[in-house]
Amino acid sequence: MLARLARRGGGAAARPRHFSDDRIARATRGQVAMRQFGYDPLSGASMHAPHVAVIGAGFVGVNTALALLQRNIASRVTLTDVDEEKCLGEVLDLEDAGTPGSIAVATPEAAGQADVIVITAGRGPRARG
Repeated sequence: MLARLARRGGGAAARPRHFSDDRIARATRGQVAMRQFGYDPLSGASMHAPHVAVIGAGFVGVNTALALLQRNIASRVTLTDVDEEKCLGEVLDLEDAGTPGSIAVATPEAAGQADVIVITAGRGPRARG
């Protein structure tokens, strides 16, 4: 869009107000990719924040879910793990964090219906011996 404005001879005066040079410079590849889900992280506007399912309630999975909620990237995050008690405990902890959006435990079937699925599950418990 900015290249089109420059070709027209527009420049900074012709740019829409919500585009400033510092905001454009802060755009990362991940932020640009988020636009495909209807979320514009530069303006904070969200037509449809995606439902993200995180598979694996270990350290990486829980911190991924927390980051998604804190940055308001996902309106709904579900956590799935083979250890259902641990998964429920982690979801209860994340609910107490006071982040916007919702967090819940999901079955693998329900997680498969999410807009985005993040797999953070490891290979499982290791055999000792």
